[in-house]
Amino acid sequence: MKFEKNFRRIIAVLFAGICAQSLIAAPAATVTNKWIAVNGNWRDGANWSLGHYPTDSEMAYFDFSGHSVEITVDEEYKVGTIYVIDAAKSAPLTFKGTGRIIHNGYSPSPYIYRNHPFTLDGVTIDIGNFESLWYSPMTIKNGGAYKTQKRVYLWTSSANLTIDGGSLIGGELGYGANVSVSVKDGELNCSKFTMRDVTNADGSKKVYNLNLDIKEGGAVNCANDMELYGASSLKLNGGALTVGGQIELDETV
Repeated sequence: MKFEKNFRRIIAVLFAGICAQSLIAAPAATVTNKWIAVNGNWRDGANWSLGHYPTDSEMAYFDFSGHSVEITVDEEYKVGTIYVIDAAKSAPLTFKGTGRIIHNGYSPSPYIYRNHPFTLDGVTIDIGNFESLWYSPMTIKNGGAYKTQKRVYLWTSSANLTIDGGSLIGGELGYGANVSVSVKDGELNCSKFTMRDVTNADGSKKVYNLNLDIKEGGAVNCANDMELYGASSLKLNGGALTVGGQIELDETV
């Protein structure tokens, strides 16, 4: 019947529309709320350009250079996204306290490790279904935690990771430079360790080194394979390593 055919066509169009919506990228956090203090409490509206701390649809925006910034986070907050502009590597950013910052899934993806040494001192950051690309050193300590369902990529030689009484829970841990990872009195959980796949001009594979030091009380849990090549090193100084797949080595490790 004609009615039945039209009804089926309408259902098909609606279904296609729902599927298309599921493929659309997360909406952009277009409202920028800029940190205007040096040190202070996240909750204090006087520290933000809009007179209130960022909401779950706003971008927490940091623009500083040449000095350190320490922000106290003592409650749970949801933000649209977090963005720190490029600046001098000598300008560290620290989140200190016992609170939690949850990324609400807005684009752009969190951009907080570009050039700033970054420390989570007791604070948890959960960026959900976004990846992290780190250009600078990251320290997680005193019960702090960093969580993501996606990849954490240590992109440059300064992107070293230090866990001291904290935790990192992520997907793939990738390294695209010669980096060091130290874990003490805490844990690092990931799906696998992978080296960036780069081909030299002569067709050979470029090799990066990962220096992994698991100290007393530290635990590294890798659900699948771990790639260690070149002059990479693996040290167990009182810590524990669990690998669900293979540890891929060459003769120099």
